Amino acid sequence: MEKLEDASRKITVAVKYCGGCNPYYDAAKAVEAVEGMSGTRFYVCGSENPPDICLLVKQCRSDCFARPEQWSRFRTVLLESADAAEDAALKIRSAIKEIIFSNKRSDPL
Repeated sequence: MEKLEDASRKITVAVKYCGGCNPYYDAAKAVEAVEGMSGTRFYVCGSENPPDICLLVKQCRSDCFARPEQWSRFRTVLLESADAAEDAALKIRSAIKEIIFSNKRSDPL
């Protein structure tokens, strides 16, 4: 049986930034914190081939991500402030475990 750690490396986790209109919120630093706390490396999300999990980084009250579910195959996590990094990391770790143990990926691990 494949180790949990090895299986989690095959799960794709991406980050998608909004327009970045809030210069007082260091979104990149917040994402680094989420990466560190979740133990996951993110790549920047494109419009093709959505990841299993996507971290949407929202910097203001605008509705840039009207349909957040469109950015991932399994789970989308919203990060609205640096203070929410720990909560986002917990949600990402939980989603990774759900994917591994429920086989909800569209392609095999």
